[in-house]
Amino acid sequence: MAKVRPFEKAAVSLAAALSLAMLLFTAAYAQSQPVGAPVSGRVVNGTAGGPVPSDVTVVLEVFSPDRSSASYMITTDAEGRFSFPAVSLDAIQYRLSAAYQGVSYRLDVDPAADLTSLSVHVYDTTSSMEQITIPTSSMLVIGADAQSGKLAFMELAQVKNNGDRTFVPDLAAGGMGFLRFPLPPAAEDLEIESELPEGQAIQVDRGFGVTTPVPPGEYSIAFSYTAPYVGNTFNLPRTFLLGTGRFRALVPQSLGKVTATDAQVKGETSIGGVAFWLLEAESIPPGGSLSFVIRGLPQPGLWQRASSILGGDASVLVAPALLAAGLGLLLVIGARRKMGTVPLALSPAPTDRDGLLQAVASLDDRYERGEVAEEAYDQARGLLMGRLLREAWLEESKAGPRRGLP
Repeated sequence: MAKVRPFEKAAVSLAAALSLAMLLFTAAYAQSQPVGAPVSGRVVNGTAGGPVPSDVTVVLEVFSPDRSSASYMITTDAEGRFSFPAVSLDAIQYRLSAAYQGVSYRLDVDPAADLTSLSVHVYDTTSSMEQITIPTSSMLVIGADAQSGKLAFMELAQVKNNGDRTFVPDLAAGGMGFLRFPLPPAAEDLEIESELPEGQAIQVDRGFGVTTPVPPGEYSIAFSYTAPYVGNTFNLPRTFLLGTGRFRALVPQSLGKVTATDAQVKGETSIGGVAFWLLEAESIPPGGSLSFVIRGLPQPGLWQRASSILGGDASVLVAPALLAAGLGLLLVIGARRKMGTVPLALSPAPTDRDGLLQAVASLDDRYERGEVAEEAYDQARGLLMGRLLREAWLEESKAGPRRGLP
């Protein structure tokens, strides 16, 4: 049995022991943690009626001006709260990530923000695609290489999760268990870029699928490819498995004439000084289809003076300005990157043209002063430029076609 000591002496001994322990702990902690302000907040479950995200691992990455970084890990308490007690104040970027039900969620934080009340939103998961829609689907025909007999395309689909659960693909469910996107027959050179969390692209019949989760919200999936044509004609049938609110396609007039089935050739429009045929179709139901035909495509030996971006010497291609305008058409948001994770911005970017221009200028200044990490700069600038190009395209669309078809 332990000996009971007088209270006063025990209190003095205990106080001395605690002081020594705290001194040793503080010294050890200072060697392993950055000195500065706390970073704290909550992991919030955005699913109605979902459980509190307790005992969830939260990772904090701190990016310093010298391009170095450090990572720290902690778990949430019973109420989903977390707190990193001492984080470097000279950081130029903070990044929080939390894994919940097998899905990773990220939040990039500006050092100027309030670091004591951050929220990382997570969601329960579902394998049902009932809430997944495609509000818009856009296509840009970049050009034709007569020597190889190929057309080059860029496309973008806006994917929207209207629910409050993250859709997680179920590969065991077959073709309807994940997002699928159609491609022309014999398509090649496929490249995919996405705002969605990390995932894989898989080949499926008549196109490709993606195995990435889809959290609630709206995201862009952009992809480019080439497809062969025979003779001077290209026929593109298209089936929309999930339907779409609007399909829009731009075809350079220099390629030839365009006719469409179940889509309207609205007439002509001009972007970046390049004339296009504009095709549109609205309210396409799930499983709905359309097709369009391009006639008069270039043949070998007829267009030797045109430049090529496809490796041939006889191509009809759009100018570099069109590629920028095409990104506006396709609403590509974020810096170009292969299928990967895109951070969630702490504060929404401006949506008006003047505000976007000011935001780009301010971001450039901060980057030049070394206040923003290169990766964060590339992603943020890509986001702003994508929205700026989108505004330009929307203004062009509101103006309507320049003139009708002859």
